[in-house]
Amino acid sequence: MNFKLIVLLCLLVSAGMYGYSTWCGLGITYDSQHYLSAASSLLQDGVLKNADGSIYSNWPPLYPVFLALFGTNEFLIKIGQGIVLLGIVYLTYCIVSQCITDKVLRAFLLIGIAVGTPLMLVNVFVWSEGLFVLLTLAMYLLFQKYQQSPKWPLLIGLIIVSNLLCLQRLVGIGVVGLFGIMLYLNQRDVKKAGCYIALSWIGVLIWLWRNIQVEVNPSFVDNVFVASLNKTLYSYIEAIGNWIVPVSLYFSIKVILVIGWLISTGLFLFYKRISVKSFAFQANFLGWSYLFFMIGIGGTLTEIDRFAVPGYIWLIAGFIAIIDTILPQLSRKSRWILYVMIVVWLLYPTGRTLKNVVFWHDVNCGKQIIPN
Repeated sequence: MNFKLIVLLCLLVSAGMYGYSTWCGLGITYDSQHYLSAASSLLQDGVLKNADGSIYSNWPPLYPVFLALFGTNEFLIKIGQGIVLLGIVYLTYCIVSQCITDKVLRAFLLIGIAVGTPLMLVNVFVWSEGLFVLLTLAMYLLFQKYQQSPKWPLLIGLIIVSNLLCLQRLVGIGVVGLFGIMLYLNQRDVKKAGCYIALSWIGVLIWLWRNIQVEVNPSFVDNVFVASLNKTLYSYIEAIGNWIVPVSLYFSIKVILVIGWLISTGLFLFYKRISVKSFAFQANFLGWSYLFFMIGIGGTLTEIDRFAVPGYIWLIAGFIAIIDTILPQLSRKSRWILYVMIVVWLLYPTGRTLKNVVFWHDVNCGKQIIPN
């Protein structure tokens, strides 16, 4: 199997779907307006301001800075978002080519990421999650290299990218904590893990201090713990369930599948004593821990689908990594049955994405209105 050819096809398919979705422009929501306004005010006045002229403090500054790189030209911003999407697919290839041994499973994983609705969703709108995912993948690549060869330049690079992650979305603070835990599990060095976390939080702590100075009650605080745990848990189970089974399926079935997925993953990692240095452990740890963290902070419920997306790659990758560990124990016939089952499942995310691509195209071209 020519894996590089598959990578190229995945990049072309992603680019094609993205191009059609955004043919008439990128999707704009309430958050998008503020991101674009902050980018525009940064270019014009050198300060970040919301669409209403107030101080930009509800979100970290990196995404408006990224948008400002393309000026106020919508076409160039669209190109920038597209580069982020293709960058995600490429970095996923870099990771799976090193971490998944079976070439067929590598291809399936890359296809699942490239044609999946979640990553396309956060890039056809002017949202910050796409760049956040890209930075997380870059972090993992650096972490992986440092794990193999613990040299200071790699750790410094990891700290720099980690700072950028926290300045992209505040939830990056929690993700840095997860990487700090993995660093400790790898080297059993509390001081090094603690220093990594502390140094990686410097940028965002300065930003938060700035917000406190310019606002008595920083607006970002209003977005934490705004929903009950029950409602947040319900919404995230719905979002995760939609990744693997049709949206129209009964919620109770999704609950069983998601909880079953979580429990079976935990039991497998525990009873098979999967190494904490393995990709199977780390991908599942990052994916599930991120989602638990998001559920715990109880943010707004209206856009859970986009908030959950950073966990998508890690959960799908973690699942494939587990299959990769048990594959050598299966007979040739069992392997092919498993391959066929995965191919059949891939028809769902592919079909769902194609349906959404047409919908996004029609919405952005004014042919359809998003229902309230």
